[in-house]
Amino acid sequence: DEYESTIQVLQSRDQLVLSFFIGMESHDKIAANVPKIYEELSKSMTLPSRYHVVGHSLGAKIALLCVATKDTTQKVIEAEQARIDKVFAFDPVDENPPQFTAPKNNNHLSDDVSIVITWATAGGNFISSQHNAQAIYQANKEFLTNQDLVVHKDAGHMAYTDHGGGAMGRIFMHSGTPEGNKAAKEDAHRLLQTFI
Repeated sequence: DEYESTIQVLQSRDQLVLSFFIGMESHDKIAANVPKIYEELSKSMTLPSRYHVVGHSLGAKIALLCVATKDTTQKVIEAEQARIDKVFAFDPVDENPPQFTAPKNNNHLSDDVSIVITWATAGGNFISSQHNAQAIYQANKEFLTNQDLVVHKDAGHMAYTDHGGGAMGRIFMHSGTPEGNKAAKEDAHRLLQTFI
């Protein structure tokens, strides 16, 4: 598994970890299913009243959509979203379609939730600077006080994975220096250990 070390960090903080593969559903629909999964699980087991959402790449975008509002004047997020305590978005990519960085953006990050966004500065092939983590942060920073952008210098997009994103990730997203990639993953794990 590409995220086994991250799962282990979360489990070391007494977190129940649910991971899933992102299929062909819309990003909004996947994000809307996160609180439904929590509610369904809470029927058969005791869960904490609030939970965290962690994602990388497209998964990070979906994590951010879990706490997005459609209107900048909306101060209170939906009841389902209010159960989310923190969001960790490791190098999110806002493409296909762009939902935070589009010229007519109608999604904004909520200030009701603590959000950590990391940006791997070396990026990866096919990731546009108009839709990367820095662009998402810039598009939302005027609305928020409860959001941080953590810069991982010389790290590539796949730095947060255990094996470079598998064969396809190593072929299409190879970037960053070995030192930068190692430091980014270690810092991502430190962030989880510190804030959860």
